[in-house]
Amino acid sequence: MNQKEIAVQEGLSQAKVTRALQAASVSSDLITLFPVQSELTFSDYKLLSSIEENLHKVDVELKNLIETVTPDIHLTLADEELAEDEVKNRILKILLKESEILTKPGAKERAIVENLWNFSDKDRFARKRSKGRLFSYEFNRLPKNVQDELDIAIEAVLKRNLN
Repeated sequence: MNQKEIAVQEGLSQAKVTRALQAASVSSDLITLFPVQSELTFSDYKLLSSIEENLHKVDVELKNLIETVTPDIHLTLADEELAEDEVKNRILKILLKESEILTKPGAKERAIVENLWNFSDKDRFARKRSKGRLFSYEFNRLPKNVQDELDIAIEAVLKRNLN
């Protein structure tokens, strides 16, 4: 059936059928990045669909984009002062920016971020960021005693291996 036939059969306008098909074409993995999916508009679905199409054109997997943006999205979600539509708009901007970087010809190697520990509190994290031979450890909202122990452990490892 074409869109017109579906609209007649279901008693809907052709525009509603078009919007529904557009929304259904977007991967659920991408949709789940948004805490309130009902905030997504037709133009948002069009943007998400075009992001997926652009990734597919240059053989970049959607999971690569999701892995890259997840830390930034978690920081956005941790900001409790943002309204639902502001959260949605920030997530869309993050997705758009990162997808443009990934689909740009000769895209630079992206940093790989791996979680070191999962916290129940969404604005706390412990993670390692790697890019080529460069790596760093990132922590947010850890108690002072844990910070001190990490400093001592890192210093001990460096002394043991680099002296």
